[in-house]
Amino acid sequence: MKNSTLVTILKTFTGNEMNRFGDFISCSSGFSTHSVLPRRKYSVKMLKSFYNILENNYPDFDSKELYREKIYKKLFNNEKYNDKKFRNLKSDMVHLCEMYLSVNWLMKNTYGYNHILNEVLFEKKLDSLLDKNINSSFVKLRKRKSYTSDFLYDQFKLVYTKRNFYRGKKTLGSSKFYNILDDEIKAFTDYILFYILEYLIALQNSKVAISRDIKQTIDNDFFNHIYAYLENIKNDLGFDINIQVLYYLVSLERNDEGIDSVLYIKSYADQHRKLIATDVYQSCYQQLAFYCLNKLAEGDNDYKDMVYMFLKENFKKNNYIEYNSISISNYLAMAKLAFRFNDLKLAKEIIFKYKSLVDPELREPAFNYIYAYYLRFAGNLSEALKYVSKLKLKDIYYKLDTYNLQLIIYFELGFYKPALNLINSYKKFLKKNTDLYESRRINSINIIDIFYKMIKIISGSNKYDLNDMKREVQENSIFMYKTEMLKKIEELEMRKENI
Repeated sequence: MKNSTLVTILKTFTGNEMNRFGDFISCSSGFSTHSVLPRRKYSVKMLKSFYNILENNYPDFDSKELYREKIYKKLFNNEKYNDKKFRNLKSDMVHLCEMYLSVNWLMKNTYGYNHILNEVLFEKKLDSLLDKNINSSFVKLRKRKSYTSDFLYDQFKLVYTKRNFYRGKKTLGSSKFYNILDDEIKAFTDYILFYILEYLIALQNSKVAISRDIKQTIDNDFFNHIYAYLENIKNDLGFDINIQVLYYLVSLERNDEGIDSVLYIKSYADQHRKLIATDVYQSCYQQLAFYCLNKLAEGDNDYKDMVYMFLKENFKKNNYIEYNSISISNYLAMAKLAFRFNDLKLAKEIIFKYKSLVDPELREPAFNYIYAYYLRFAGNLSEALKYVSKLKLKDIYYKLDTYNLQLIIYFELGFYKPALNLINSYKKFLKKNTDLYESRRINSINIIDIFYKMIKIISGSNKYDLNDMKREVQENSIFMYKTEMLKKIEELEMRKENI
């Protein structure tokens, strides 16, 4: 049972969802012959008994009580185990899980629910109710403070439903009907344009990441065709202001227009802030920051001040906060960027202000890691080591970062023997985890190699040459912590000269 599809699904349930799932099973008898689902083989009573066993072992589901033979005996009164019957029972429960998840999502998604309700009311010819629901849906939609592909799709669906409803109605004049049709075409066009622009921005971002990692190219002909299509639409119809902002962002990356264009787009977004949706405004700032950071990573130091400016602006404007939360990647990246500019005050503000907004399951390990990072930069190495020792991160990439941070702290404290033991553990970890991106693996190997050689030199070995090590770091285009490693090699050179 441990690795079954059923347990995999149930492990994603929150405690509240698990409780409500039990209630859902109790009232699910009406679904047993539903055309969407396979015909159920077991009664609600049997399925509820099965659920009770599972609930008693939530959330880990690793008890010996979940051996299939034991469950079978409990449910079938000590009857001899029959694998086919047990599989059918699990299959019924999986289908109920799927139904529950669908209904649960629908009840939380107001607009998805309304679209389905509108279709049902239209099919049943309940015109007065449909008319009322369409109008109330439009009111709710206009109050929605977002401008996303979901918002635009919901807007299009409502206009589409409205046009279907009013088509052929004698009470509606032809001019009004064509106005509705125009609204539908515009809503659909906005949805398609926004979707394309979002896709192009994601494609450009992934192109940067892919080119660094796998050295894979994206089909530029495809990209050019889409861009030409956008140009035609822009010239013929013009763009909504939100779509205009996204179009500027795509053009910036595509044409590599430089700092002046970055400042122009930022100024345009600021000047039209009241007209631009918050989602789009935040996305604009984030994308401009990403563009400048990428340019700096490519070696264009003209963008250094821009990167620092956007870091402070994004923090001040809370541009990385969405739905009262911040992703762990943005939380860590912002703080690390502050360290890069030696702004410990800003780094500390980011760490503590955003801590409560990180996913609760990841909050403490993320805080322990980045606060250890802060303490290390602040010179409190012993305290930093305490926070690193608390880390038991499951995510493989944070594990790499934790190894790197711990290794740096050991080295700076002069704990060379623990550092060598950690290097051995690090090597085993890399060997075991074969699904790492190649760039991350190479970076880890490089860091291990440099620290190992520095420790050996400190221990009196003449086998390694500091000039060769410095050249190795300088010439490696994907060396993480390059500046830091060069600094440590230079410190070691000075140390040797003073002996």
